[in-house]
Amino acid sequence: MLRAVVLSLLVLGAAPCLARELPEQAPLWLQQEGWISACNNRRDCQLLYAPNIELAEPVNHLTLLIRSQAGPEGQLQLQLEHQGAPFDPAALRLDGQPLDPGLLAALVQEQESADSTRQQQYFRVDDQPLARQWLARLRSRQVLELPGEQPAQVLLKGLPDLLQGVDQVQQRQGTVSALAAPGEQPRSAVPGVRPAQAMRPYPGVKPLGTRERAGLLAAVQATLPAPKAEEDDDYVMPPRIEVYPLTAQQALVFEFSDCGAYICLFDISSRSRTAPYALQPLQMQALPEGSVDHAGGINYYPETGVLSSFLMGRGVGDCGEMASWHFDGQAFQLTDYRRMPSCSGLGYEHWPVLWSAEAPKRP
Repeated sequence: MLRAVVLSLLVLGAAPCLARELPEQAPLWLQQEGWISACNNRRDCQLLYAPNIELAEPVNHLTLLIRSQAGPEGQLQLQLEHQGAPFDPAALRLDGQPLDPGLLAALVQEQESADSTRQQQYFRVDDQPLARQWLARLRSRQVLELPGEQPAQVLLKGLPDLLQGVDQVQQRQGTVSALAAPGEQPRSAVPGVRPAQAMRPYPGVKPLGTRERAGLLAAVQATLPAPKAEEDDDYVMPPRIEVYPLTAQQALVFEFSDCGAYICLFDISSRSRTAPYALQPLQMQALPEGSVDHAGGINYYPETGVLSSFLMGRGVGDCGEMASWHFDGQAFQLTDYRRMPSCSGLGYEHWPVLWSAEAPKRP
């Protein structure tokens, strides 16, 4: 993947202004004391406390996710996830004390999918006043705990500073919707977010013919070093090549090498669909800073113009990176990128998101 130009994070002022709008592009990533703070290009933010989980250890873990949408009408959601034997939320303790009955009543349990093999419980708080009551209690305490022989804990020490960081990114300081220290200014004082730039639809493409495919594969193969014999000490498996139609004139080429159980090194390029199958420019929006390039797996679907990549931190797929792009006939536009450094048992739908954009549907 092509390396991104580093997207600068703006230094945001402390006093929001009604007439001002937030810039669209501002991915933010921070790890601190077991917490992950991530804000995507739309300045929707997530705070996630997720411990690493060894596959062989007994499972009893708590994960806390706080989502804050950008803009004056942005919603706040809290989600508590537990892995282990089912428990009654009344067993939770905040600094050793039971939680208020009103806070417990605000927890709405989500049902785990029927095909799941993990012992997981999800509880969320969607009601806005109650979500803010929950947040007020959490930011003034040290630990949320599920007691037991091996207690499951969410350490809250660094939470106030992280909430303040989200307020700065979304310019909520001094407003009633501030997460760290609500003030007196109205919600309308929070800047809006500019609408996302519209993408061109995918125009479709004619499939590669047998002769085109054979010529492309031969042209790419000719650029590779001669394969080594299997008995050589420095033998490596020869690269695997995949070719796809991109436009009427261009083809997309993947070269995979040094493949392991679920990770390969790979290169992406574009070549002409006609002899001599020369290299062509390839426009592709790069990933936010801190991503891993040219490793993992990648797929392209010429029927839809969707390019996707994944990097799994381990075989069960509960950590790593995932991305997808939309091809608009000229360039690949990033539509989704999420990252999860902690192998915490969470599915990718709960991973922190650093980029989100909606691609137009084909007519």
